[in-house]
Amino acid sequence: MLFAWLIWIQSSPITKVLLISSPLKKKDLRDAGKNPDETLISPNDGLAYGIVWGLNPQSDNSKIMVFEKKGKDGKRQVVDMRRNPFYLTEEEFKKAPFPNGFDPEK
Repeated sequence: MLFAWLIWIQSSPITKVLLISSPLKKKDLRDAGKNPDETLISPNDGLAYGIVWGLNPQSDNSKIMVFEKKGKDGKRQVVDMRRNPFYLTEEEFKKAPFPNGFDPEK
């Protein structure tokens, strides 16, 4: 999940969620010497990580910026703007601090 954060920090902000398996992000990982087809997929659910673009580090520091699409065993790994990785239950995930108007299920 750390590489997902690195890709986020190097990308220009976009105000919607993108899958970080886009070609541009894969190029960034290849340039860093990583295999994007392995790095960009969660080992827990086999899906590409979701990422929230356009967060403001000064006002959104507790917001979720990277997350697993499904997770495993009822938990999803997430990373907040402070770069803290942690797991949330499905109930906690539904209440997680995402930016206003953002729906991680879409």
